[in-house]
Amino acid sequence: MPTAEVTFDRSLLYERVREELRQRCQVEAGTSLPSLRQLSSELDVNHLTISRALRDLENEGLVEVVPRKGVFVRDHGGQSIPANIELVSLNSHQPWISDISSHILRGMGEAAHGGMVHGTTLTVPPFPDVKSFVKMLRDRHVGAVLFLGVSYLKYPESLAEANFIHQVAQEMPVLAVGSPHGMVEMDCIYGDPRGLTRDYLERCYEKGLRRFGFLGSYPERATGLERLEVFKKFVLTHNIQWEDRYVLNYSSHIRADVEKFFAIDPFPEVLLTADIYYASAALMEAQKRGLVPGKDIHFLTFSSNAAEVQHLLSDVSVILIEEVKVGKRAYELAQEKIFNPEQNDKAKTVRVPARFLNHLLEV
Repeated sequence: MPTAEVTFDRSLLYERVREELRQRCQVEAGTSLPSLRQLSSELDVNHLTISRALRDLENEGLVEVVPRKGVFVRDHGGQSIPANIELVSLNSHQPWISDISSHILRGMGEAAHGGMVHGTTLTVPPFPDVKSFVKMLRDRHVGAVLFLGVSYLKYPESLAEANFIHQVAQEMPVLAVGSPHGMVEMDCIYGDPRGLTRDYLERCYEKGLRRFGFLGSYPERATGLERLEVFKKFVLTHNIQWEDRYVLNYSSHIRADVEKFFAIDPFPEVLLTADIYYASAALMEAQKRGLVPGKDIHFLTFSSNAAEVQHLLSDVSVILIEEVKVGKRAYELAQEKIFNPEQNDKAKTVRVPARFLNHLLEV
């Protein structure tokens, strides 16, 4: 199922045409639309714009395009038309948001059997006016909203984010994708690498490794805290001696932080890094200091994009967060919330298992 990804503040001609045709379909069920030439003349747009709008309406289940015969408005017999689903990415200057959203949109599209999947990117703060934002969603026949990139903002912007999401939730079902929201109770779905992280750490312990560190942890977010708790529980379970200095929280000064971290004596034999940015910086620093990956030091990192870590695979073990699968499951959850509103009383969390992209300790 194709996806339509547009930004909130961008006005596209074909969207206006699509909405006009959608309104016509709603009052002309069971009939056929005029030819492309006639529609092009009536709406004063070219054939390509008409075709694109009709393709969207066909994906939504409103019309059926029959080659050489015409475009027929489907009669749903009073039944509701499949609702569209909107993925709203809150971009608060997190470099990976756009990349993750593309994978989630792909998964949503693969799961969609009716209705359209839209992607909207909001650069926040500030947040848009809720009334106009919801109107945009209703104009698109959106039945549920998935919020990606929540809980990155600090106070007081975090309150504005919570208020915005809460108000949208009063109008339609909402879900969080990627991490739960700290202040708004809603269904959440995200990729879960905890089991594989435990397996990797245990394998390191079996090999006789005893010094462990964690670079770039993000305890302010629920998912980051979960990964850190796995690390700490492993250390405590095995009575491994360590200090707080072996855990470095995420900051915007990655290269400088990594250089200071590598000054620790004795240095960790195993280093977990929260993402590719820390993994790349740590690998470069290790090589600069003459440390041999896989011998003097072992790396594990997490990624949502297999392509972006290809250059690290010879030196770094990688757990891949299955964002496409997250997108598929998110779409299914959104449809469940739309058609089974009585099940929306209690928020639930769904975790999609991750997988090893490579595991150098097994080699």
